[in-house]
Amino acid sequence: MPFYVFREDNNILYRELRALMDTKNGAIYKCLSNRDIFTRISSYTNRIRWELSESDIVRELGFDPANHYLILDIPTGKISHVLLYHVKKVIGVTSPDWTTLVILTRQVRNIEDPCRFDQLRRVIDERDMQSDKEHLETLHIYGGYERGGWEWGPTGELLEGYGNLRFI
Repeated sequence: MPFYVFREDNNILYRELRALMDTKNGAIYKCLSNRDIFTRISSYTNRIRWELSESDIVRELGFDPANHYLILDIPTGKISHVLLYHVKKVIGVTSPDWTTLVILTRQVRNIEDPCRFDQLRRVIDERDMQSDKEHLETLHIYGGYERGGWEWGPTGELLEGYGNLRFI
């Protein structure tokens, strides 16, 4: 599941790079390590609940959050189908050897147009960023605060329209 950083310039978003999010060299793990999240283990549950904003992750990747966006490309199984989401927040629970992520997003593109397939993954019109269609994506990572390499595990869609959902 690729993540990209896009730079906004005159209401057009241009892809800057494909972001490394998994493994211990990825942005999520580095953000958590730099914030000493792994030292806040609950003695009751042996788990850590944490939250990262889009700005946290974009900054960790070396970009200015004022004009950069984190975009998630969700595979659809159709070669001509582009499904892009703007990542707003990543919420996770980390145990000694696994991590579960919930990625809060807004839909950017859901277009079936084989002629524009490659172009849509490189350039986005900012008007497409104004979608109100919310989406939650779940991911599991094989790795926690003690063991594991932080490689992607199973993924799944949780629900759409999370606006009134609360995370405790």
